[in-house]
Order: sequence, then structure tokens, then C-alpha cells
Amino acid sequence: MCRTPSSAHRDNKSAQPLLRFRLWFAVGETCRGIAGGGALVAGSRFVFLLLAPPGAGGGRTGVIWVLVSPNNRRLGQAGQFAATYQQSLDTVTVLRERHRDLTAVTGTAGSSGRWVWRVELDGAVVARCSRPYARQQECDHSLHRFLAAVPVASAAAGTRTVRMGRVPQAPGR
Repeated sequence: MCRTPSSAHRDNKSAQPLLRFRLWFAVGETCRGIAGGGALVAGSRFVFLLLAPPGAGGGRTGVIWVLVSPNNRRLGQAGQFAATYQQSLDTVTVLRERHRDLTAVTGTAGSSGRWVWRVELDGAVVARCSRPYARQQECDHSLHRFLAAVPVASAAAGTRTVRMGRVPQAPGR
């Protein structure tokens, strides 16, 4: 059974109301037209991006995973950077194995009024949207697509090197 938002509450960090709900996905189930079994997300995959600072100078490096749909649109990304490809792959493995334990949170981002989502596992943010959305309906649709893709998505072997200006926004910013 797929559950819709059950209650609204206020996030302690801001005065913005957030909708908090728990989603239970069973393989083959349909939730508001989104195939929980992966029919709409077959071919989705986790891609691993290695952040490389420009030039020879030092800088922050790390690996971040991005979940992409079959048409290469970003469905979501890691909640934080990993130090190595193997650590990032391990995070994806846990995410896929424990997808039924995920808690999804949606809300508005600051004063912009744009909608964002994040996914938590045992209280830690493990994934977030790749971009903010103008409408709550778009945000909810994106979240459902992400959650439907997680258990059926494959993981790409190795990393793609990306210069700092081309990597998704750093998690937590």
C-alpha cells in the first residue's frame, strides 16, 4: 500500500511547513499512476561522478551518485559526498536493499517558495532532489519516480570525472 502525506509539521530549522510521510513500496504496486514495480523506470541507473577540482590546485574531491532515468534525466542524487567510489557504491547498495524503510520529506526551500524533497534512512539524509520545483505536484511526481526507480535501477561500473563547475550542487547547500 502506498501512503500519501499523513500530516503537516514545522521543521525545527525553519518556519516553513514540511509534509512528512512514510512511503511503503511493494514491487508491482501502483501508487497514484506511478508504477512501484518499475514499469515506468525500467532502465534507470545509478551513475557515479568524481568531482575533480579545476587545474592542478587542491580542492575538495569526492564521489556522488546520481540516479538517472532511461532518457538520462536526473531523478535524484546522493545526500552527501563519499570519499571513494566503493563507499558511494556501498551507499547505493544499502539504499536499494532498504528501500522500504525510506522516509520521504517534502517542503519549500527558504524564501524562494520552490519545492524540494529529501529521503532519509534511520534519520540520515541519503538522497535529495537534483533541482527545486515550481509546483508541489511536480515535486511529488519527481519523488515518486525516484522511489520507484531505486529498487530496480542498476549501478554503473566506475566513475565519470566531472570538473567542479559541472557537478550537481553540493549536498547540504
